[in-house]
Amino acid sequence: MKHLELLIELYRALLKLRHSGSFFGFLWTLLNPTVYILIYWFVFSYVLQVGSANYYIFLITGFLGWNFTFGSLNLNSEAINQSKYLITKIAFPHELIVISNTLILLTDMIIAYAAFFILVLILSPSFAGNFIYFPLILIPQIFFTLGISFIASALSVYFKDIPKLVAIFGNIMFFISPILYPIERIPSNFSFVVNANLFAYILNLYHQAIYKGDAFNIVSYSFVFLSSSIIFLSGLWVFNKYKAKFAELA
Repeated sequence: MKHLELLIELYRALLKLRHSGSFFGFLWTLLNPTVYILIYWFVFSYVLQVGSANYYIFLITGFLGWNFTFGSLNLNSEAINQSKYLITKIAFPHELIVISNTLILLTDMIIAYAAFFILVLILSPSFAGNFIYFPLILIPQIFFTLGISFIASALSVYFKDIPKLVAIFGNIMFFISPILYPIERIPSNFSFVVNANLFAYILNLYHQAIYKGDAFNIVSYSFVFLSSSIIFLSGLWVFNKYKAKFAELA
């Protein structure tokens, strides 16, 4: 309970600091992804003309998922180094820094998805997506996001180039994951890209449920849930293994 209260206070403090001095405040939660979505939607639908029916639903579904995971990874890759004063002055589980940062991006995602659902109801009222599965798919994505964030935040204390590598990694993952295009369009001779990319499976679950309106695939979900849980536990193990020297090296 003590750690939960500390997590809540840390979350509130970071959230307040994040929007401190900002004119738009929480509106940036919607404005930032909206600008990118509109650009990609225009380029792929009207310039390259590769979009399909209701392409904006496909695009937003994948983009918001990517924005949460890699926004969290990018933020957490520098979290420990930027919290040196905190971790050297106060004794507390350092994992809470990563968790609170991830919760902030999760808040952004939930707000953005709520606005997205309203947009679909207005623009495509007859669209039959299974939005009810969104919370279920979000659970393994949170595990996956926390797992890779724990690893990046821990290693960045020892290797200062990690944040730069994370930025490159995020851009690569954006284009090899089904965000701009459906997973079926990946050529068979490049199928290894998908097979080695758990994040692609997570986004595909979102697309199957929300964009295609398919019945829930329990087999695919079980695979994603189990794999994400393993990544989460592995990330937590790495973090705990190396956190003893955070205060000294950060």
